[in-house]
Amino acid sequence: MVVDIRLPQEWEETGILPDSLLLTFFDEFGEINPEFLPKIKENFSPNDEIVLICRSARRTKFAIKFLKNHGFKNVRDIEGGILRLIAQNVCLEKFEPQGKTPNNAQN
Repeated sequence: MVVDIRLPQEWEETGILPDSLLLTFFDEFGEINPEFLPKIKENFSPNDEIVLICRSARRTKFAIKFLKNHGFKNVRDIEGGILRLIAQNVCLEKFEPQGKTPNNAQN
């Protein structure tokens, strides 16, 4: 499972990977989302593979370090982020905001 750590407005702008877990890491003020770690722990065990994606793979570097500091051993990102996937014409699905969000959307 891929964890999309971008902001909801970014999900709206580009779309999302099908079946990804939508879980913002940094909020719009640059602070770590307090729900991030509890939601990760809810969905993954420390030995599970966790694959992160953001816009360009800059934020994922911080999130990888954060998760490794909290005992998650097998964390990596999608090189180049969503921009690389768009350039490769990977099929994304439309993100439906408020009221029509995917069941796993967490911000």
